[in-house]
Amino acid sequence: MRIGSNHAGRTLTLQAAFASRYAYVQAPALRCVLRGLPLFKPCSSVDYLRMKKKPHVELFADGACSGNPGPGGYGTILKMGEHTKEFSGGYNNTTNNRMEILGVIIGLEGLKQPCRVRIVSDSQYVVNSISKGWVFSWQKNNWKKADKKRAENVDLWERLLPLLELHECEFDWIRGHNGHPENERCDELAVTAYKAGNLPNDPGYEGRGTPR
Repeated sequence: MRIGSNHAGRTLTLQAAFASRYAYVQAPALRCVLRGLPLFKPCSSVDYLRMKKKPHVELFADGACSGNPGPGGYGTILKMGEHTKEFSGGYNNTTNNRMEILGVIIGLEGLKQPCRVRIVSDSQYVVNSISKGWVFSWQKNNWKKADKKRAENVDLWERLLPLLELHECEFDWIRGHNGHPENERCDELAVTAYKAGNLPNDPGYEGRGTPR
């Protein structure tokens, strides 16, 4: 995700944006990174140091679903330095996209304090919804998309967005099933979870029969 750009079109890092004492948001999606700072608002040295001191965490998440809709699961890995923690879970009737979002949510909810988080996912749906600002537009329009249809998985987006305000998040997309160790492990966790049996129902999935 680009977090800023100068007039020559060169990409700035978040630290460079703060070091220059200006927060320039290139897209609505990046307001979660800058935690709501208005456009071009001067940032104090206290703001900058506060961000520098936050722990840096890597979050890897993946979802899997048999049938879509059908039994599904998520797998999540949190890494901070040498420390690693894994999460997984599943539902009896859900969708792949819901499990992809939930994997990110579970990871962020597992953090005990505000952190700088690099979120790695193979879901273009999740990454593009944030990085391209789609979800912010849906929210602004009362969860209606450009075609006037209701956005999908609203319950999960409403659960995720406050977490993006709490943490400073950067989203990275990677290609799935391409030998990435953490991504492969997340997929293994997700598949194992939905194959476990005796799964609860997904309370947010209305079961309309359309993959989401």
